[in-house]
Amino acid sequence: MVVRLYDRDHIFEDDFLGMVRTDENGDFTIVYRTQAFRRLLEAKPDLYVRVFDPQDETLLYTSESAVRCEAGQMEQLDISIDWPNPVQSGT
Repeated sequence: MVVRLYDRDHIFEDDFLGMVRTDENGDFTIVYRTQAFRRLLEAKPDLYVRVFDPQDETLLYTSESAVRCEAGQMEQLDISIDWPNPVQSGT
């Protein structure tokens, strides 16, 4: 699967922070620089993910209530996808 990480932005377009393919266990790590999301007074990112299958079809996107607001330096996101019946909104 392909996981794309974004910083939700209330004024400007959301910031794309990175993309990675999961390993054989479904694990992934995305590293990004703080300069990728800092605009105006924003000190910490509001993270959300989108997960895509090998054909670039959306399997999961983070619901508004599941955005990780003011994320810390390290965050762990536990995502479950009912494959092959994808869930369209996750936590």
